[in-house]
Amino acid sequence: MYKTVFVKAYLKQEVREQVSNVQVGTRTISKRKGLFDTAMVQEEEPVYEQRVEKVTTGKHSETEIDAEDFSRRIEKTCNDMHDKGYDLVSMNEVIRGAYHYDAKPNQSRTDHLCAGGGYSIAYGYSMTDGMMILFRKRG
Repeated sequence: MYKTVFVKAYLKQEVREQVSNVQVGTRTISKRKGLFDTAMVQEEEPVYEQRVEKVTTGKHSETEIDAEDFSRRIEKTCNDMHDKGYDLVSMNEVIRGAYHYDAKPNQSRTDHLCAGGGYSIAYGYSMTDGMMILFRKRG
């Protein structure tokens, strides 16, 4: 008996670097008490350090899959099926295509895109959509 499992490849979340000031301690400084007063006063002043953190933007890449997550889910699927008494027969990548196009007419003339000038662009690409995995029941 055979069993086919499809493992979906999800797109990678976009991340950006964010710089933040984090208080890492305090230091004691000496200050004059007033403009005309020469008496010195000890005060605690916070010490900050800049840290760079990677934070998700909430958007996903249009072209890049999350390979780490994808490989973990493939491994988990294979291990789960092995525990259920199945042997791996084959793994085949499923690819999907995508494209983008844009056309802009010449701003001075809008009656016809080609006759009036302007430009157009188009491109296509493929990316991994998932993995089709075939298993066979032992015995």
